[in-house]
Amino acid sequence: MLFDKITPFVRFAAKQNMSNCWFNDGKEIVGFDQRIYFVLSGHGSVKIGDEVYDLSPDTFVMWRAGTPYRYVSEKKNPLICVTCNFDFTFRSSDAVTPVAPSLVKEFDKSGLLEENVRFSDAESLNGTVFLPNASDLRPLMLELEESYSLKRKFSSLKCNNIIQEILLKVAYRTENDLSKNNELVSAVTDYLREHFRDNPTNKEIGAKFGYHPNYINSLLIKHTEMTIHKYLLYCKMTYAVQQLLTSDKNVSEIANEINIPDTQYFARLFKKYYKKSPSQFRFNK
Repeated sequence: MLFDKITPFVRFAAKQNMSNCWFNDGKEIVGFDQRIYFVLSGHGSVKIGDEVYDLSPDTFVMWRAGTPYRYVSEKKNPLICVTCNFDFTFRSSDAVTPVAPSLVKEFDKSGLLEENVRFSDAESLNGTVFLPNASDLRPLMLELEESYSLKRKFSSLKCNNIIQEILLKVAYRTENDLSKNNELVSAVTDYLREHFRDNPTNKEIGAKFGYHPNYINSLLIKHTEMTIHKYLLYCKMTYAVQQLLTSDKNVSEIANEINIPDTQYFARLFKKYYKKSPSQFRFNK
């Protein structure tokens, strides 16, 4: 789908104290439509899929329907957010009542309110969008919440227009950042390929490149579909395969070279990746 063909529909918008919600106790839940959190004040975090994002004032985060998430609001400094549930199209606009999220173990994907929309011209919107410094979106998010809560004449149309403007700003920001982000991703992946034996931590990677590790993680996911940790492991396994195919080193030597001194653990990781043990792989069994 082309991004300029969207006809967004706002199903719910509210200003919420996230520490008062029933699922602010570590429960993993799933939404049936698209989700946005915009942080007005406070601090916390949200885990979306496999990634954890820090939430502080002026943070904007948007994720897809059907994606498991879990958030935590600090009790002493509670998250106050404008939240929004919406669809990219009007296909399910007859469902005007907000749909509460489901616990993961009870989630039925047949209840999703919109098919998985994918954008061919705005790929940055096809996954989780995390903008840690989005103060320019604050007025629009507050206007969206006010328009939804007042329920005046044409408020639904106004909400849909506001969310379209928000999405347009987000698309411009994320897509225009891609060239800069490509350079950062290339630098990080080059560094990981060169230094995978050193087992650099996420914190060390963040300090090396001057960005929060969560931000670097989000970029790597967009560009490689892997986190820092997974890309590091990918480098190790790729090197191991090369050594198994081109050298006579034993499995223990190869494991030590990639800084996994526990040979049995290395063998388990290798088999998880390639469905064969290192020995089976080497001799094509």
